[in-house]
Amino acid sequence: MIRRPPRSTPKPSAAASDVYKRQVQIDDSWGDGGHGITVTNGADTLCTIGQYDYTSTASCTFDLTAYSDEEAYTIFETMNDRGLSLTPADMLKGYLLANINDPDARAAASKLWKERMQDLTELGKDEDADGIKAWLRSQHAKNLRERKRGAQPLDFERIGTEFHRWVREREKNLGLNGSSAFAQFIERDFEFYTHWYKKLRQAGETLIEGLECIRFNAQHDFTLQYPLLLAPLRMEDNEASIQSKLRVVSVYLDIMINRRIWNFRNIDYSTMQYSMFTLLLELRGKSADELAALLLNRLNAENNETFANNENFRLHGMNRRAIQLLLARMTDYIETRSRNASRYLEYVQRGNNRYEIEHIWANHPERHIDEFEHPSDFQEYRNRIGGLLLLSEKIILGDKKHCRRENGYTRWIRQTKSLGCSLNSTWELYLWGGYTNIAHDGWFGSRFFDGTI
Repeated sequence: MIRRPPRSTPKPSAAASDVYKRQVQIDDSWGDGGHGITVTNGADTLCTIGQYDYTSTASCTFDLTAYSDEEAYTIFETMNDRGLSLTPADMLKGYLLANINDPDARAAASKLWKERMQDLTELGKDEDADGIKAWLRSQHAKNLRERKRGAQPLDFERIGTEFHRWVREREKNLGLNGSSAFAQFIERDFEFYTHWYKKLRQAGETLIEGLECIRFNAQHDFTLQYPLLLAPLRMEDNEASIQSKLRVVSVYLDIMINRRIWNFRNIDYSTMQYSMFTLLLELRGKSADELAALLLNRLNAENNETFANNENFRLHGMNRRAIQLLLARMTDYIETRSRNASRYLEYVQRGNNRYEIEHIWANHPERHIDEFEHPSDFQEYRNRIGGLLLLSEKIILGDKKHCRRENGYTRWIRQTKSLGCSLNSTWELYLWGGYTNIAHDGWFGSRFFDGTI
């Protein structure tokens, strides 16, 4: 056997030495029945630790008295910074309030913070932290980690993981240079942007007139939209201006997302993070007219990802939900313009009585040997967007030819009234229902730059 020599004892760090000295001080004071110690830092008295009572032979309870509010918040943040119960939002609150000297201003800021955090928490788990992240990223993040191995996290990433430390380190850049500035940071900045974050999240959960695209984007789990939507907002904007900005940005994102889906491109967080951050920097503080011009130019420049670039868009194993959302919007578009009530929410619901994607052609390639040389060609055309319908799971008619299906389908969904036995050519099937005519930028952005925003 090879025996390794014993390791040498490492030299304790300055922090560890200080903790040990404090422990000795406490033991010396309380070990002989003392009743308290004063903790100092040089000539400054930080606090007094007073003994209450022993809870067992190994522990005791005590109170800790600080001599100023600033020192109390500092102790609070320092002692809890490595605990499990406090969140970055709690740490940020403690830091900001500790720097407000006026008791009345501090109390007002604390009350506002508590109310706003409660509002965000009601939206769902971690929404309070997500609201702060969206605010800080939208207005103050200046850089993003480089896309190379070993790169260090920068503003965008650090706000996502430790925004309380990031704010402390950037206090001068954020204009936090005095008690009134810290109070204003809560009462003006924090209040404004978290207020609108809440409205955006509500728009992401249900259809709100004028902000429908926020809901559509949220259904694709595109969470990057929230800092993008907040980016152009300014605290001096009126309600009408803010609504216009939100409509312009959300419609652009709707077009961009669906273009990428149509061209089999990913829209997940990691794929889109870099390009969306660069867009965020361009959007920051812009007026509605400036946003419209900027985003129209971006759409025109992105000519490799338009709906016209892919005539073979089809259902496959990974895009069923995206196809369902597209079919729901197309179906709703046809129905509402045929003077019928919108049923979009019915088409996209999950659970009982949900709608399913159904093929017009039954899965029988042998019935189409005069049109397709190989079954794989038949499957490719069968899955194209023009050959798909949304039908209630109650009425899926099963394994029947499309001509025999028509009588059952047309009673349930308006777009199938264009379906008839004349659809016996592959190209006619692809053009069925006018899908290729309405699936374009002018449809997704029907109110984009026509003066209605």
